[in-house]
Amino acid sequence: MEEPALTLITYLLGKSCVLSSVASHFKGPGGGNRGQLALHSDIQGNGVPVPLPGYAQVANCNYALTDYTEADDGVLAMVPGSHKLCRYPDEWDLRKSKQAIPVLAPKGSAIIFHGNTFHGSYERMKPGFRINLSYYFCRHYMDPTEGFRDTVSEEMLERNNERFATLMGTTRPRGWSEANQDLSGVAIRSRLAKNQYL
Repeated sequence: MEEPALTLITYLLGKSCVLSSVASHFKGPGGGNRGQLALHSDIQGNGVPVPLPGYAQVANCNYALTDYTEADDGVLAMVPGSHKLCRYPDEWDLRKSKQAIPVLAPKGSAIIFHGNTFHGSYERMKPGFRINLSYYFCRHYMDPTEGFRDTVSEEMLERNNERFATLMGTTRPRGWSEANQDLSGVAIRSRLAKNQYL
């Protein structure tokens, strides 16, 4: 719910977007070729065929919990402007890529990017860990990776605003389950009518 980050996510995905997953990545030293995360785009795992839409279907907010000072820290790597290519990367090996650059940022920074962007991470060469926290968002019509709608408590929904409920997927019309029986008919249509494609 952090306003600056959520504003940029909203710019990319619209106000009706949902939180797809939350993960933290710990990267220690070494690993050789297995120590790097290959170049990819975050839309890849969703089965979207090429050419990809130019507008974002998914977006990532990656919080650096340790300093990203140089590539040897095992930092995030990106290919600038690659989101405009509307395809998947041809080259996956960061060591061979001539276009990927390290993302350098102090701990506490939010690195937010379009889901078509080619990115990965370098092998960590230093002692200690590189740690991040990744919030992955998708448009409301895509299947989120995690089922927050079925696990978010009424107490959490009550103490937060309507936007939080949308991010948890409670206004999504698909994915009906016994745990969420009110996601049908008139009730869901009336909730969706005002903000489905904002």
